[in-house]
Amino acid sequence: MMATNRSAVWMIGVALASALGAGSAEAQSCLASARTSEKASTSNRDYSFDSTGHGVDARGVTWSNIRDHAILADGAAGCWSGGTIDGPYPENAVYECSSEHGYSGGTCWDYHTTAGIQIHSGTPTTIEDLRILDYGDGVDLAEDAGNVVIRRSYLGNLHDDTVEDDWGTHSVTVEDSLFERVFMGLAFKRRSGASDCESGRVFALRNSLVQLHRFTNSYKQKSGHGGLYKDDEGCMPEFRVTDNVFLMGPVAGSGQVQFPAVGETTECRNNVLLWQGTMSAYESMLGTGGSSDAGSNGERLEWLNRQFNNCYTVIVKPAGQSAADFLAQRWNPRVAQWKSTHAAGGGTPAPNPDPVPDPDPVPDPDPTPDPDPVPGAPQEPILLP
Repeated sequence: MMATNRSAVWMIGVALASALGAGSAEAQSCLASARTSEKASTSNRDYSFDSTGHGVDARGVTWSNIRDHAILADGAAGCWSGGTIDGPYPENAVYECSSEHGYSGGTCWDYHTTAGIQIHSGTPTTIEDLRILDYGDGVDLAEDAGNVVIRRSYLGNLHDDTVEDDWGTHSVTVEDSLFERVFMGLAFKRRSGASDCESGRVFALRNSLVQLHRFTNSYKQKSGHGGLYKDDEGCMPEFRVTDNVFLMGPVAGSGQVQFPAVGETTECRNNVLLWQGTMSAYESMLGTGGSSDAGSNGERLEWLNRQFNNCYTVIVKPAGQSAADFLAQRWNPRVAQWKSTHAAGGGTPAPNPDPVPDPDPVPDPDPTPDPDPVPGAPQEPILLP
C-alpha cells in the first residue's frame, strides 16, 4: 500500500466559496431548442422520440411506486425536462430474492433489474431537472442508447448504479447534480455478451455532489458501499472530473474503485473527498480498488494529485467528532443549498445562486499547525495532494 502524504491542519471555520459555486440552477432548458415537444402524463410511461430534436416536458408530473423500469425513452436525439420518478424500493430491498443477497421471506423488493428511466435513443439525449428516488439504477443506458447529458438532476436512494452503461459504447456527462445515498456512482463495466468498446468515449462529472451509501442489503451482502466508478479493465473511457464533493465511508467495499483512471484522466481539479470513517478505514480503502491502470485507489490518488494540481483534497472525520456532527458541518449544508436552488430538489432556482460556504480554507501547500487554535474549534485532519 502506498504511503499517505498527510499533514494535520488546525482549521477554525473560515468561509469560502465551495467547489459547487459555479453554474446556475436556472440555465436555459433544452426545451427551448426542441423542434417539437409533448407534455408528459402519469398515464404514459413509454416515450418515443420519433424525430430529431423532440422534447418531453415532464415538469410537474410524478410517477409513483412503479416496479421494474418506470420510464422508457427511445428514438432520435431529444430532451427530457423535469419530472419526479418516485420508486417503491425501500431501504432493505434486496439485489435478488435469495438468502445470499439478504432476502429472508415476505414481500421481496428485488432491485437488480429496475431503473427510474431507461434510454433507448440511438443519438444524444439531454436529461435535466429530473428527480429519481428509490430504484436500483437511476438512469440506465440500453445497448441502443446514445450519449447522455444529465444536468441539474437529483438521483437518490439508488441501490445499484446511479448511471449505468453496460455496453462500452456511450459517453456520459453529469453536471450540477446531486447523487444522494447511492450505492454505486458511474458504472461502465460491460455485462457478459457485450463486446464493443468504442474509442473516444468520455465520462465527465462536474460541479456535483455524490454521497455513496451502503444499504441494509447489498450484492451478496458485501460490506461497505460500492465505488464511485464500476470500471472495466479492458474498456476505459476518458475521464474529466472537476469541482465535485464526494462523501464516502465509513467503510468502502473491498475492491471498489473510487478515483478516475491513471493515464485516462484529462481533467481533474477542485474535488473534495469527505471521509466519514476513521483514518484507519480511509487508509484501508486506499489499499484496495486495483485495476488495469493501477494497483490500488491510493496509487490512483497519488498519480492524480501529481499530474493535476489541486485535483483532490481529502478531509477525514476527526477521531473525536461524531459522524452526525461531521455531516452537519461538512455535507448537510451543501445538500440543503443545492436542494433549495434546484427544481429537482424541491427548491426555487435562482439566476446566480450564492456559492455554498465551505468551512475550510484551501490548504496551504506546506501548512503548519495553527499555534493558537480557537478554544473549542474543531481540529481537522486534512490529507493534502
